[in-house]
Amino acid sequence: MSIPTQFWKERTNKLQFGQNDYCLSLFSVDLLQHSDIMADYIERISFVGWLSRTQFQEIWVTFLAAINPPNQNNDDNESIPNTLTKEEILETNATQCVWVRGVTTFLLNALRLNCTGNPADMILEHRSRNKPIQFLLTDIGDQYIRTRSTLETSSNDLFTNIERLGTHDLLTYGQLSYDTILASIQSNNASPLPANSLFDRLFSHHGLDLTSSLQILIEIYVRWLTNNTNDLCLQLKYELIRSFIYLSDLFTSSQQLTNLYDICAKYHSTWFEEDDLMISLISYGLCKSGILLGQTGKDSNEFYKNLIERNFKFLTKTNAYASCLFLLESHEDDLNKLLIPILNQELTNDIQTNTLKLNLDIRLNSLILANLFYLIENNQINSFDTLSLLFKDELLDINDNLTQEIVSIGLERLLLLGQYPKNDIWRLYKRSITTLRQSTWLNLNHLVLILARIYTLLQSTNENSNAQNNENTHDEQEMIDGSSITSSSDNIVIELVGELYERTKQSSTLPYEAILLLRPLPSLLAHIGLSDRLMNKMVVEFAASTQQLYPQILAYTVFAVFRALINAHYLAKVNEWTLLSMTSVAQRKPIRMAIWGLTCLMLSACPSHAIADSLFPLALSRYSARFEELDNRLFLLAGREYYQQLNNIEQRRQFEQAFINESNTEKLYADLLAHLRDTISPLS
Repeated sequence: MSIPTQFWKERTNKLQFGQNDYCLSLFSVDLLQHSDIMADYIERISFVGWLSRTQFQEIWVTFLAAINPPNQNNDDNESIPNTLTKEEILETNATQCVWVRGVTTFLLNALRLNCTGNPADMILEHRSRNKPIQFLLTDIGDQYIRTRSTLETSSNDLFTNIERLGTHDLLTYGQLSYDTILASIQSNNASPLPANSLFDRLFSHHGLDLTSSLQILIEIYVRWLTNNTNDLCLQLKYELIRSFIYLSDLFTSSQQLTNLYDICAKYHSTWFEEDDLMISLISYGLCKSGILLGQTGKDSNEFYKNLIERNFKFLTKTNAYASCLFLLESHEDDLNKLLIPILNQELTNDIQTNTLKLNLDIRLNSLILANLFYLIENNQINSFDTLSLLFKDELLDINDNLTQEIVSIGLERLLLLGQYPKNDIWRLYKRSITTLRQSTWLNLNHLVLILARIYTLLQSTNENSNAQNNENTHDEQEMIDGSSITSSSDNIVIELVGELYERTKQSSTLPYEAILLLRPLPSLLAHIGLSDRLMNKMVVEFAASTQQLYPQILAYTVFAVFRALINAHYLAKVNEWTLLSMTSVAQRKPIRMAIWGLTCLMLSACPSHAIADSLFPLALSRYSARFEELDNRLFLLAGREYYQQLNNIEQRRQFEQAFINESNTEKLYADLLAHLRDTISPLS
């Protein structure tokens, strides 16, 4: 059965936001008694959402009117004789399953961050369990974020529960932290509401009364799950329990949590043990509601432990790891003493048995890693031993980009928090450098880790003012052999720049990858300070760019770096490096390549932003097989603008010497020098 086409055609013109006659709320309740029509209706509701109190209330009333639990007398809570056939019961159960999924999504749309209820807003409310990164509040931390952003990678992942990176579904774990939900429940009776609290935003926006809606829904769920459960199919019971748990993120009272706990406790004691999926889901509900209710006594902790141990024996451990993560967030010491040894053993076993590589469920992988990094961040396990297991060869599938990204985000947080084991930090750096050089496809996560190491080293150098910091620096220095890098940011960056240029020379590197690799250099070099060795490396690579795959990209890199340094008031040093490199660039063959390189170089070093920004794109595009009059005119113009700003005789003499020593049949260099003598007055 399908929804009559005429019904939609008659109401299409009313499908507009902001109007009170919201067409979907006028849907016939009789039609919604069929599962396929209910599914189509909910799909449309999920597509258009709601934007006002009126729309929310109309859709909510339609939902309530559409569902009529079988064999239930709503007035006196007494059962009535079952007069439905088996087929009718199955159809009713199917409709109710669709209804439960639809109403859950409908209410959880309140978590839309920018526009509550509007599915077009893809950003969902999210509160991370992780501690804040104080390093990012410093000046160097701000510089790091700006450099990191040049790689087109979002820094928001640093503040996201990393198991959320494995899915974009709304109905999943890790949406709101333990502290957030607990604060919402505790602030229910607070007057006035805490400013900018989640409770205030979700339940006061548009004057919505989600608390009453949740209470009505909970009463329906409890009635279905406790009375005449024989008429409910297994799928419907599963959908009800799952919806109950997901909606618990929106709970605002202890009574609602108690209802969830009681239902889960009842089904836990009566459900058949062979159903791993249902038992694991019920166990998660018990752990979540129990810990939020403050049930942390000896018996309760032992109960949580038994639940976790049992769940880890199931075929899928997703709910077991999710339960552990939520229990850990409570920071109950007595509970942690029971829980962490079990969890640590499971993590070690799963890592050693290559679960992260062989498992096809990204949600399980992300939950394993979320538990691992949460324990390390909170100093609950030996991070060195665990990370050593994680870095074993072939532990991760090289083609599993998502798992690789989750690992990188976790490692980056440890670096920025200063909690990465110091006796392993240089191995991580060298591993990232090696992977960046040898991988056949570009993985920017390794470059991000290298940048994180560079900037945290800059920060530690600035703070190296007491004996403890000096001792830590000495310990790190001893771990570096003579052939490796030293613990100075300058040497690290020199090695990094060399590796980046080598990576761009590989035939497997695509143009957009070369651009991404070199894009962080301008801001990075401006932040770490000037280095003759570093600039010489960059200019030498540009001077030899005609022998490389992407000379235009290398030229643009020089331009971006020089502009950043000029903005930072390093014009004198830019002139020094430009004059030193002119001779080697002028020696290029054929002559058209020399003219192109010199034009780009002089425009890059030109102090006038108007001239440089307007002419450099044109000069860059003139990298071609033919030399034309336009190229010569650009060369003369760039030479004149650059020569004119040289403010002493020695610099001008050095400029002229670079061209006097070179000869070419076209006499282009001689023409430039003659043009300069005719248009620019000599310095006195």
